[in-house]
Amino acid sequence: MEAVEGKIVKKGGSLVALLFKVGLPVLFISLLLLFLLVTGFIYSFFSSESESRGMTGGDPTELALDMIPSEFFPIYQAAEKLYGVPWNLLAAHHKVETDFSGIADMTSYVGAIGHMQFMPLTWIGWNYPGGDRLGNASIPKEILTDPAMIQKYGGFGTDGNGDGIADPYNLEDAIFSAANYLAANGAADGNIEKAVFAYNHADWYVTEILDYANTFASMSNVAVSVDGLTWPVPFTQNITSNFGMRIDPFTRSSDYHNGTDIAAGGISGKPVVSMSDGKVSHSGYLGSYGNAVIVAHANGYESLYGHLSSLAVKTGQEVKAGQEVGKVGSTGRSSGPHLHFVVKINGKEIDPMSLFNK
Repeated sequence: MEAVEGKIVKKGGSLVALLFKVGLPVLFISLLLLFLLVTGFIYSFFSSESESRGMTGGDPTELALDMIPSEFFPIYQAAEKLYGVPWNLLAAHHKVETDFSGIADMTSYVGAIGHMQFMPLTWIGWNYPGGDRLGNASIPKEILTDPAMIQKYGGFGTDGNGDGIADPYNLEDAIFSAANYLAANGAADGNIEKAVFAYNHADWYVTEILDYANTFASMSNVAVSVDGLTWPVPFTQNITSNFGMRIDPFTRSSDYHNGTDIAAGGISGKPVVSMSDGKVSHSGYLGSYGNAVIVAHANGYESLYGHLSSLAVKTGQEVKAGQEVGKVGSTGRSSGPHLHFVVKINGKEIDPMSLFNK
């Protein structure tokens, strides 16, 4: 390469010279616009105008009915209806934070307050003057519980029972406020793990909350749906490894991961469902995937469900979106019970999360 009068020209490179002559910037912009048009169409096809994004709580399990006081269910469910946050997720937060309001002192040693343990500045808003980096502050009760003040300072405190006061020590206000906060951090859009992490900023907390949430709601009626696509593991969205480069759990070195791993709380045997209508092109053992099912869908899409403990469909069988294809397991090259979920379009692997707008 050499510089000639401010231009970079490859020796003998007539193609490069031609590109500069016809206007390389114009060509680049045209290609960029075409790329954006195509990707925008694909995105909108799968995610636009969806009326159901995010996990919705299913029927209470026997454990939930035994553990959770019955008077709390209507509050969780009303908050779910208003904010789109699963009732069982709210119940899990309530359990972990104050043992369903069973602790005597609902003011923690770091200053978290009320039934759902909000920091005062998170309740009233971080624009309120004063306070420490954790969000603790000395705020007069008449200001802390005033919805107008909360709106002014940008907080998440909510008047759940409609009495004109937003009180963290009122059960309905506290639960509705938790739903408000979780929704604002993505829970209503299916970003469950991200929202839970934002509540406490600890990985152990995310694991504990999701474990409770998964055991509180039955596997039926718990799903994510985006324009006809169904989340493949109905009872959880606990993603432990994303698509792309990652640290391999066996070799501890950087490696390409061709799908998304969805954990099952250490339990095998829960259902895995097809993400869309299609035809089973493989059902059986498949190398490192262990027991696996592959479903061919319309428009060149294909999905793979790996490490299954058992298979529920046969090769050549037609399946519908949400139909069980197998059960979560740890067969093949696996470090524990989970689903390895792969999606391809025209033979090329893509990030499955791009289809679910996560």
